[in-house]
Amino acid sequence: KRLLTDDVSQELLRHKAAEKIIPPETLQSVQQTEPDFARRGCREIGELCGADQVLWIEVQDFLAKEDVEDVAEAAYALVTVRVIDVHAENKWRVRVWPDNPQGQVVSAKLSAATVQRAGERDAIAKDISMSLSRKIARHFYEYRPADFEGEDE
Repeated sequence: KRLLTDDVSQELLRHKAAEKIIPPETLQSVQQTEPDFARRGCREIGELCGADQVLWIEVQDFLAKEDVEDVAEAAYALVTVRVIDVHAENKWRVRVWPDNPQGQVVSAKLSAATVQRAGERDAIAKDISMSLSRKIARHFYEYRPADFEGEDE
């Protein structure tokens, strides 16, 4: 999760899709000092961190193994993404994006060849994170599809 958080942050900043991103250390500090942190919602946590909006990424499925069992999908990640307005006064209108209440589904997969090149689990996770972060960030800036041809391995 930390890897994906860092990668998405860098993608958003690189493409000027975000002006400011709350550092992970701020979230860690809130997590350590707030007694009921685990019971709080993402809007409330965002408020405690000083954010205006929260990019909420929820991991639905993840596989990154060194031993390839399925050649077509040797490693993959599936997440849902939502943007939450921290300052929304009506708790039923906190979701800014997408229109779908379940969130935007984003996935990334790696071929067996890519997994074998990466070698170890950490490198595989890094490759998946990079691919997933680009796909997530693209929802928040303009791009040409041709810029990303051949990205899904």
